[in-house]
Order: sequence, then C-alpha cells, then structure tokens
Amino acid sequence: PADAPRRLAAAYGMPEEPGLETAFDFVRLSPGSFQVGPFEVTAAPVNHPVETYGFRVSHGGRSVAYSADTGESAELVKLASGADVFLCEASFVEGPDLPTDLHLTGRQAAEHAAAAGAGTLVLTHLVPWNTTERVLDDASGGGFPGRIELARSGAHYDLEV
Repeated sequence: PADAPRRLAAAYGMPEEPGLETAFDFVRLSPGSFQVGPFEVTAAPVNHPVETYGFRVSHGGRSVAYSADTGESAELVKLASGADVFLCEASFVEGPDLPTDLHLTGRQAAEHAAAAGAGTLVLTHLVPWNTTERVLDDASGGGFPGRIELARSGAHYDLEV
C-alpha cells in the first residue's frame, strides 16, 4: 500500500531516513492480478481506515483467499468466491456500537464465506480478550454450511491439484 515504508518504520520506532528502502524493495500494490512463480495472486481493496488489500492465491484450479483487516466488504466476497480455504479475520465479537470498516465479527466472517461459497472458513486475527469459544459461537450464527475452524500454528490444508 501507499506509504508502507514510512508506516512500517513508524511501527518499529525506526527513523524515516535512511528508511527501509535500503533493505527492502517496495513495490506499490494496486488492485488486480499478477504472477508469483506458478501462482496467480489477486489483490483487492477491502474496507479499512488505511489502504488495505485482501488476497487470493490460485494454482491449478485451487485457491486460498485472505481477508486482511477489513469491515464488511462486497469486494471481499468476490475475492473469496469459490475459494477452497478462506482465511478471514474475526477480531470482534458481536456487541453494540462496533466501529464500521475496521474488523469483522465471527458471524460477519461466516456470512462473507457463505456468500462467497467458500469451502473451509479459517478464522484469524483473533485477539486475546475474546474467547475462542465466543468467536466460534458468533461464527456459527453466520449461515456458513462448511467447516469453520480457528487459525492455529502448524495447521495444514491439503489443496492437491
């Protein structure tokens, strides 16, 4: 996204100059598809206070979609359409006065997965002050008929081509 080098430097308490560009080659991201080795990667803007993109990685008719931080987003449903695995953030739990266009609840993540016709929903970006039971309970109310699980270290998803 635009201004990524400056924002990353600020996040790590580093000076803007000489900047992270001395160690990394930053390429401005824009909506659309591009190739990375054998994979087709599609980037699409999602609803968040700062420029943020969701991604879809496809190869051989299989795909994984990733929401990134987002509020409710029709673009995210398109991005995840028919994905074998949809890795979707669910930082919020249902409650009054949730900010819009910041994060999804488990229910909203499941609604997006259902609308997209995704195969498996993996909830991620889980915060420690919400219980995993509550996040899964919220997700169960989203009308998604497929498997729902929480992201976990070392998880393996077989997407044989």
